[in-house]
Amino acid sequence: MSNEKVLSADQEVAVNKIKAFLADESESVFTLTGVGGAGKTFSLLRAIEDYTGVIYGATISHSAKVVLEESLGGKVSCVTIAQLLGLQRRITKDRKVIFSPPTNLSPDRRLPIQEGDLFLIDECSMINDEQYHFIMETKSSKAKIIFVGDSFQLPPIKDDAGADELSSDSLTFNHTQASLTQSMRYSGPIEDLGNLFREEQEKFSAGELCSKHVINHWFDGQDRVSKVNEDGSGYIFLQSPIAAMEIAVNEFKNSSDDIDAFR
Repeated sequence: MSNEKVLSADQEVAVNKIKAFLADESESVFTLTGVGGAGKTFSLLRAIEDYTGVIYGATISHSAKVVLEESLGGKVSCVTIAQLLGLQRRITKDRKVIFSPPTNLSPDRRLPIQEGDLFLIDECSMINDEQYHFIMETKSSKAKIIFVGDSFQLPPIKDDAGADELSSDSLTFNHTQASLTQSMRYSGPIEDLGNLFREEQEKFSAGELCSKHVINHWFDGQDRVSKVNEDGSGYIFLQSPIAAMEIAVNEFKNSSDDIDAFR
């Protein structure tokens, strides 16, 4: 997104709250939540445009790290969570590979989490309890953390015996001070579908009656109809995921010079 773009009302509120947080020496943790495409990264960029301290950005995956760094206009050095915390790979009893914070930190080794003044930690829904506590205990006492994420995305995975189970929402959401509720990137069919799933998740969280077959109930017995905007965004119902993959692969083969063809 261009830095010249006008902020929405929600974004402006979020930016002002983040700026106030950065100026308040008594506050150390802030969480910005928002639906997909709501402009969380754009709001962050506007909020830190005058910040002069050392900033680190961090994401779960390497590919997301590259996207975050580009979205922040190269202003922020970005790393993966594993690099930020010096996570160590280990294998559980049931042979699952997981990454955990180091048990003993060498005095000669400084981690990025110990060096920065401000940390922008994206995809925070995937930060588990162990990583959260390590972040809070290892960062400098003056360093500030801004967690960014969507509480409707996947929560962390349990370790060891519960490696295949999802845990409760990440502790990072306990610090939520601003939320972006309007999708700025998506509209039409995609926004409608996203809102549908989000409403169903809210029912589940509230202990209300909900269904994993929400798509079927949405159409209420009617034939499923694919809906696509003029710009090509939307959703298409297929009988087989294999068929969808074959279409994507063939499109990619026939348009090898188009980086967006496979998507």
